[in-house]
Amino acid sequence: NQLYNQTGSITLNGTTLEFFKTYGIYNNGGTTTMTGGLIDMTGNTSGIAIYPVSGSTTTLSNLNIINSNYGVYVSASSTINLTNVNVSNNVWPLWYAGNGSLTVSGSSSFTGNTRNIAYVQFGSVSTSLTFPKVNVPYYFESSFTVNTGATLTIGSGNILKFPLSYGLIVNGTLIADAAVGENIFFTSHRDD
Repeated sequence: NQLYNQTGSITLNGTTLEFFKTYGIYNNGGTTTMTGGLIDMTGNTSGIAIYPVSGSTTTLSNLNIINSNYGVYVSASSTINLTNVNVSNNVWPLWYAGNGSLTVSGSSSFTGNTRNIAYVQFGSVSTSLTFPKVNVPYYFESSFTVNTGATLTIGSGNILKFPLSYGLIVNGTLIADAAVGENIFFTSHRDD
């Protein structure tokens, strides 16, 4: 691990993290803020640049994340805030492993990667979840269920792709409210 935050507080300004083996920032219940700089995993394409776990808050702004397997990894009960973050030249720019909170603002970008998608690996939500507007499609591993009492909010302009014979199952609440001049698309993996 390059930086391991074990329930502490880390503030980085204009910092470069490079040549790490497994994780650039491993945030285990702490608060990590990084403004400006670079997270670069050149030489090891199997790691995770940003790995927050349950109870952690990671805030990144005005920086680049490059050359990792997973650029931003969203875990259950973690909070990630991205402002003007460029995630490029990674295998997976954005990977959802659980129901974490992700906010994306400014000119954040997730293109220029091997797989230009936000991969959703988990299959249901029991509380609330928002898929913020990102400039790549959300790509689901299988069906996704919004359980009774849960709310799924889809950001305007998003594309959600499901495998054939799978889709979105809503037992709770779905909010997909596109802004004027934008759309929200629900489609198949085959739609490229």
